[in-house]
Amino acid sequence: MKKIVFNSTILSFFVSVALGIFLIFCDSFAILTKIFLIFFSMFGFSVVALCSYIKSKKRKLLSSLGVMILLTGFIYSILLIFDILNSDFSFNIFYTIIIAASLFTIICLSNLIKSNDGKVKISKGITLLLFLLLMILLLSDVWFLAVSKRFIMITVLLIIISLLVTIIINGLYYEKKEPEVKEVSKYEKLDELKVLLDTLTISKADFDREKDRLLNNKKKN
Repeated sequence: MKKIVFNSTILSFFVSVALGIFLIFCDSFAILTKIFLIFFSMFGFSVVALCSYIKSKKRKLLSSLGVMILLTGFIYSILLIFDILNSDFSFNIFYTIIIAASLFTIICLSNLIKSNDGKVKISKGITLLLFLLLMILLLSDVWFLAVSKRFIMITVLLIIISLLVTIIINGLYYEKKEPEVKEVSKYEKLDELKVLLDTLTISKADFDREKDRLLNNKKKN
């Protein structure tokens, strides 16, 4: 499924770009505009689904939700593009799908920040809370009461600042743990040499020489 999502993202991207460039110079083809919108919506929701495959502890659940968002959003887009659904209520549902897809994408992308440092976790949590606040404001603006655009822009600015701080702190504190190398004692090495001697892999002279080197901590020539 990951390969299908990846291929649909690449295909829809190139088709959208090609049609978009063509429509800039020639916008009189209504059917081409609809085709462009179809591939553009496919690209947008495919990106959401692709982000769900980022490695995380809940990758299986997230990838399933990502594919569901892709199919739901893409099919609903087609219904709107061809005016099968054209009421204000239908458009409000579509805006809600886009908002939910955006929040889902941010949650998936947050899995890229893997540092266990407390400062990074706090900064990451603040960023997610600010983004959740933005989603609530947008949903309220769509379904209930109009929200001040200034308040929305301030929230967006805070999200950008918080995200930048999180990335910087994560870069400062995240360190990849190198695999621990188990130190082999000289007696374990002697046991290994004894096995080689018993299987006639090395001669008795070689065994005695290596044994003397190990017991007397001599450097190998």
